[in-house]
Amino acid sequence: MRRDFNKIGKNCYGFDFVSERNIYCYLCCYHIKRRELRKLQDNLKFDTYRQWKRYVNNKYFNLSKEQLVEFSRYLNCEIRNISSFRKYWDIITPILLSILFAKICEAIISIYSEFLGTQIEIMLLITLLLEVLIIMILTPIIIKMMYPFFDSNIDENFYTDYKEIIDEIIVSKTSKELL
Repeated sequence: MRRDFNKIGKNCYGFDFVSERNIYCYLCCYHIKRRELRKLQDNLKFDTYRQWKRYVNNKYFNLSKEQLVEFSRYLNCEIRNISSFRKYWDIITPILLSILFAKICEAIISIYSEFLGTQIEIMLLITLLLEVLIIMILTPIIIKMMYPFFDSNIDENFYTDYKEIIDEIIVSKTSKELL
């Protein structure tokens, strides 16, 4: 049976990633699907960070210090997973785009070299113009296709902010124990 990280969060800490992320996205004025926005209760539509922080505080303050430490580690693991995924795409994307661009240029040059023969200056000018045109057309398409890969930034910010609040609860519980 495959382990699901989100199920661990739900079962062990009462942390439903999808609903909590939607609350955070609403707070940050980030795009949420209409269906998800309709599911979001009015009392969970926060306008300020302070309101959201109070909500998270109230939700997890009753957990023991040990549970909070484990939850903080759970969130930390998610942050690491997301950041490594994004680093991978930061490396791979320029390589893939360079290869794509080189193949397109190669195809254009081979097509025009057949038609124009030895008139290299005209061929290079036409190739340059076509490359610029193709770049202008393909760039928005590539960005649209790859957007889900770059969308992980909101998730990383969400987990980081959530972890920060959980860590503050841990610190407050530790200071109460010392008194």
